[in-house]
Amino acid sequence: MSEYEDTMKTAQYPMETGEYLEIDYDENTPCRLCGLPVEDASTDGTNVCPWCAMGKNRDGTRQGPHEWAKMRERSGTCKPTPLDVKAVRAGKVPGIRIAGKKSAGYIDSAARKLIKEMVR
Repeated sequence: MSEYEDTMKTAQYPMETGEYLEIDYDENTPCRLCGLPVEDASTDGTNVCPWCAMGKNRDGTRQGPHEWAKMRERSGTCKPTPLDVKAVRAGKVPGIRIAGKKSAGYIDSAARKLIKEMVR
């Protein structure tokens, strides 16, 4: 295993087809919005920390909507680039792949875990 592979984690995002998109990321990568390590993937991807994606500061306080919008505008994250799923299926996008379908129980437990992490 290389040093690169040792630092990588995998985030899973459900797709409309019932499959999962798996994206490798480094938890030490700086967040595009706040500059702190992302620590985990978020709804905005693997280079925006979950706190910034939710409009929170790491101490748990909320950012004002205007402050949050300005921060996103400055970083260029207002309009995410759509992912080319055909290229992913063809194996042309490194670090991103499509996994098979998961059972309903797995999806429920994954959702509970995400909610627990976001509420802390």
